[in-house]
Amino acid sequence: MSNDTRFYKQLFRAADYFACKSTTGSDNTSIVQYNKHCWNDSRTFNGLLYAVADVCSISRECISTYRLLDQAANCIDVGDEKVIGYGCNVNVRKHRFQCSSKNSSHCLPVWRLGNGERDCANGFDEYINGSNIPIAEIYCKRSNDSGCQILRQYISKSSLMNTSDSLSTSHNQSTPTAQIPFHHLCNSFWDLSSKIDEFTKYCQQWICSTTDFQCKTGQCISMDHVCDGEMDCSDGSDEQGIFLLIGDNMSKHNRYLTNLSAKINQCHKLYDHQQPFGEFCDFQREFPCLLNNVTDPIDILKNRPCINLTRVGDGVADCYGALDEMNTFEDCRGSMKGFTFRCADMLTIWHCIDNAFLCDVRCKAGDDRPLCFYRSNILNCSAPMDVVCLNGEQCFKGGRCDGSLDCPYGEDEFWCPRVSSNFAKSYYRQEKHTLEVEKTLDFHIPTYPRLQHTFSSANPSQINSNKKFQRHRRIAQMDKIKNESNLLLRESFWCNRGVAIYVNNSIGCLCPPSYYGDRCEYYSDRITVVTHLDISHYRLEDSIDNNTVLKIVTTLLHEHTIIDFHEFRVQPVLEINEPVKQKFHLLYSRSERYLREKQDRQASRNQILYEHPYSIRFEVYEQRANYAIVELGAWEYPIYFDFLPSYRFATILRFPNGYTNISVNSCRKHRCLKNSICRPLFSKTNSYYCSCEQGYYGKHCQFRNEQCHVYCSAQSICKGGYRDQTIEIQRPLCICPRDRFGPRCNLRLNSFCPKGRCQNNGTCLYTYDWTGETHFRCVCQDPFYGAHCEYEKISVKIRINSTEVVRVTTIQFFDINRQTLQLEIRHQEVQSSLPTFIRYQYNEEYAPSLCLLKFYDDVDSSRYFIGYFQPSATAINVTTEPLYCSLAQNYLQQLNISKYMSLKT
Repeated sequence: MSNDTRFYKQLFRAADYFACKSTTGSDNTSIVQYNKHCWNDSRTFNGLLYAVADVCSISRECISTYRLLDQAANCIDVGDEKVIGYGCNVNVRKHRFQCSSKNSSHCLPVWRLGNGERDCANGFDEYINGSNIPIAEIYCKRSNDSGCQILRQYISKSSLMNTSDSLSTSHNQSTPTAQIPFHHLCNSFWDLSSKIDEFTKYCQQWICSTTDFQCKTGQCISMDHVCDGEMDCSDGSDEQGIFLLIGDNMSKHNRYLTNLSAKINQCHKLYDHQQPFGEFCDFQREFPCLLNNVTDPIDILKNRPCINLTRVGDGVADCYGALDEMNTFEDCRGSMKGFTFRCADMLTIWHCIDNAFLCDVRCKAGDDRPLCFYRSNILNCSAPMDVVCLNGEQCFKGGRCDGSLDCPYGEDEFWCPRVSSNFAKSYYRQEKHTLEVEKTLDFHIPTYPRLQHTFSSANPSQINSNKKFQRHRRIAQMDKIKNESNLLLRESFWCNRGVAIYVNNSIGCLCPPSYYGDRCEYYSDRITVVTHLDISHYRLEDSIDNNTVLKIVTTLLHEHTIIDFHEFRVQPVLEINEPVKQKFHLLYSRSERYLREKQDRQASRNQILYEHPYSIRFEVYEQRANYAIVELGAWEYPIYFDFLPSYRFATILRFPNGYTNISVNSCRKHRCLKNSICRPLFSKTNSYYCSCEQGYYGKHCQFRNEQCHVYCSAQSICKGGYRDQTIEIQRPLCICPRDRFGPRCNLRLNSFCPKGRCQNNGTCLYTYDWTGETHFRCVCQDPFYGAHCEYEKISVKIRINSTEVVRVTTIQFFDINRQTLQLEIRHQEVQSSLPTFIRYQYNEEYAPSLCLLKFYDDVDSSRYFIGYFQPSATAINVTTEPLYCSLAQNYLQQLNISKYMSLKT
């Protein structure tokens, strides 16, 4: 979390508190109130203390103990970060980092580790065990990465650490290493938090691409970035500092660059005359800036505002604000300083001020005054971009950073970026860094086997259709992004989390379920349900057809009255391989009756402990052909925390094993009263419930809703006892058949499978997409794919020509990431002995670039071979004699020896 974000968070919390405190007539009887003692005088249903702390002395908020000592202030007075007697909550301890076992004053969430801000006195939150291994450089992108596993162990064992631990790890300890692409070294951007990848003493040995410009520091940058007005080399030798490289000082590498002379001429145009302090400085040798370490930097007559160009980027701040060290000093985020100003008063929230806010936000100690000399309180010269010159006599309205030298010494253009993006509130050189990271590389490695020994047996039309499919997919993705961008309107935030619409030339709001109000400004009291239907025991083979669908109707019940509901469908054939997690809200009623009941229950401990009027029921229906609906059973769970404004309920819905067996059916020994049918309750062993018949409702199905005669469409099921929250009346709830939807099941769902739409024996399945965009989905048989199974996968065919005798062969197919040059596995398989023929089918535009074979002679002995290397090939059909990877083998042997020796010592 950046300092400015933290500042605004605290500011808004404080403003909210004082606004509420000063408001007259505030409703102290609201049901949303904190307990006087934060519920510390009571216990949960299972006899445990509540994990809530009373530590906010001003706002009197009750803070979860999970949020104490996490370096994120929740109390206005930051009391939750100063508490004594609280340690890391035992329930979250393994997910939080503790500086040591002796220091329990910090309980850091994961995002605080390696963020450049030292929270632990021993530095363990920034470096592994205080060593020289930065946490920020541990490679952890996916949960199964080795770096992520190391971090999980490091965090879980942090409470066992001792502050006296050595600041260096032992040589035999498994330590993580940073991983960055080779070509990111010496590219003028910091890719490691230690910045070692851009150290001059290492980059001086670097060899640049023949098309790149080499800085005096040894760094390599694109020729497009030379003399573009923005310093890319640490020493500025790509901009004004290029004048020091002309003639005999030009490196051998740069002499052979085309267009360099034109670039130097461009630098002359930029820097010979269009810089401040031209009356004092020789721009061929000197860099203009206010001086550092002088009594009065803006007294330029006494303190000549020039430094030698050789002192730019030398690691010493010779200019005020370290303007000469833009690419060597860092800002408060750990990024290159650029035009950010760092205040001397490190206690203030704003100890770093972005260029976009400079002189609008001020340093407390006033050390930004030399940069803000142009600001004035004079009435006609007080706008943010108005300039009062150093002589105090001249005013130029709008003259600040306009590209024109207006003041006598050109001081109106001092500290003005020449690249417009550096005026914005963004990271310094952000656009260039993004281009560098996303840049794709060409590698010039000979193919194997040689191209003359390869031949393609793939059908040209098959390859073309594959390319066409991939091209259409990319175009569709680009169009989607473009359309989404065009939908961002100025009024987007008018409705909070809702959608703004125009109604009679005014803005109206469509609110999501969890919000309400004219501008969706209020939260609804709600239960957030997260669930998944486990169909491992569902008798799929008993289904009438492939398009039999399971419909789950979820209802929020208050003493057998339906308050709210949500329904979703599960297609069993798809769910087997593509399980879907459902997340939705069930809303409590906002009627006066239910609000009053909730308030009364909150005041009664006995009611909370022993009375639970709310419950959630998941009824599962099998929707079959010909409008047939069969109720299979239900899962039902009580809600113990209905007094909370928001509650998260998570469960997995499982069919019991053998639930269709009549001999173990719980309804075999139970009978229900009139107007109801016994159904099994899956959430409880040997339990049942009585499901009311069509139109009936109530605890014993004793009431009948006469609207069910005409309310729901034919073939649907009508539930009598549903209370509509919007109009507060009792009305039926309609359970629709497979091809209908809507509140009364009158709308026809165009889920159909036209004959022949799924080609090549593909299976057509209904999607039940209410938008009508996708009526069906094709499940293809191998080797076909595509929306209609119209494309055939192209095969990689490898004939092995080898006399090797092996026990097991591991076959791996890789793509090569052209940005990082890392191998990305696409497919792997294991075969006994050595296969003579390998076949792999793929549905991408290009075949995997590399095939590696790993031969196992025994359990502990393996050898690596190259099956083929064919980048950018649409089809592979080769006869190959596997190429032995001797260098990889030697490296692995040395690695194993070093591991053995470390364990031995």
